[in-house]
Amino acid sequence: MKKTLVLMASAAMLLLGASCTKEGVFNPKEKIAKISESSLSVSTYSYDGQSYTESDTTPKHLTQEWKWDDNLLTTITNYHQEYGLLEDEPTTVVSSVLTLTYDGKQLVKVSDASGQNYSNYTYDGNKLTKIESYEEGQLRSTAEITHDGKKIAQVVVTTYEVEGKASDATRFALSTIMPNKRVLDKVLANSAKATTTQTQTLDFTFDGGNVTKIDMTYGEENITLEYTYDKNKNPFYGCYAALGEEGFTALSENNILSEKSTEVYTRDGATRTYTYTTNYEYEYDGKFPTTVSTTSTYTSDNYSEKRTHTTYYEYAE
Repeated sequence: MKKTLVLMASAAMLLLGASCTKEGVFNPKEKIAKISESSLSVSTYSYDGQSYTESDTTPKHLTQEWKWDDNLLTTITNYHQEYGLLEDEPTTVVSSVLTLTYDGKQLVKVSDASGQNYSNYTYDGNKLTKIESYEEGQLRSTAEITHDGKKIAQVVVTTYEVEGKASDATRFALSTIMPNKRVLDKVLANSAKATTTQTQTLDFTFDGGNVTKIDMTYGEENITLEYTYDKNKNPFYGCYAALGEEGFTALSENNILSEKSTEVYTRDGATRTYTYTTNYEYEYDGKFPTTVSTTSTYTSDNYSEKRTHTTYYEYAE
């Protein structure tokens, strides 16, 4: 159920409306109807003087459906794959249905069918200032947003002790202010195991209409992400209400070409540095992408992983 809540917070961030002067408003020229995904992961590692290679493939499957009422995004249905006891192939099943509520055209709430998992959005005029996510009626996380002029400069995410995994609603609310799925999962994992209040800070650097750098601090962990972009239109720009497997930012006008992630951890006086690189390739119909493939490479002491993830977009007629 907690997985539903995080998706809610993301939904709100996607609907911030960076493409217009009023955050929380999202009315793109091309409206997404369905999102599907597939992936291939190849890992190489050494152990006891031997080298090993493993691979894992996930075939294309539906992950989201978006429903619109004229120019308002009203529901997002999330899907996942399940295997039966005697099934060789997975079945795609509904994991949650999120409903978006508006004040006029500005998003104010995202909730799941239970009504106990939801996120509320607070504005100061045209600017989003806070997202509060609840799980089973308990406050799970608060994202406080500050601006530098018209741009979001910093997000401080405070997570509270709530037992278990985050709901789709919480995931939904946080996903677009997190730079990618790996960082989002880290934030949620920290929240799930928290026995006290936890705070994580993200600082954003812009070049024109795009986020080029994000610095994230959590205790003794520091993550720096750097981005380059193409010149085509990002279909999620200003939409703080969606979630991609690899994560995406609703704060940038254009589509990401590369991401470099440097993660520094200090444990018991020892510091380790890990580097991830992700490259993006697109297929377009006009100026909007129909397919994006990301290739991520991760390296550490005796381990390397290369993962290719493909996302497919279908737009409403």
